[in-house]
Amino acid sequence: MPAPRPDLPDNIVSSNPFGVAVNNNLLYVPDASLNRIWTVELNTGAIAVLATFAPLTNPFPLGPPAIDAVPDSIHPFGGQFLVTLLTGFPFPPDVAQVRIVDPHTGDNQPFITGLTSAIDVLPVKTLQAGMSS
Repeated sequence: MPAPRPDLPDNIVSSNPFGVAVNNNLLYVPDASLNRIWTVELNTGAIAVLATFAPLTNPFPLGPPAIDAVPDSIHPFGGQFLVTLLTGFPFPPDVAQVRIVDPHTGDNQPFITGLTSAIDVLPVKTLQAGMSS
């Protein structure tokens, strides 16, 4: 699924699906190259963007001023999803994170921050009404 990227010289970047979660008849697929989560409707094959992750600020003088978010895993968690953001070059410490994503709206918020590298997360508890893990 190549997509236009006006911030890149050649204006195209390839998709890099990097994990999958299943909920009823939908697949949720983080795309590490396009910094988004795709939904794929299993009955029809229809594809849509659920969430897009904005570039992160590069705290280093080395490299570009903004770095890619790089979502690279997704897991169900209390009716929502946990998505890890690895970050792109120069991979600064304390910038990677785990975000919690609403599967209906794509709204996402930080859940665990201050990480150097986030490849995957394993939920060990579930959220209950009025409580957090």
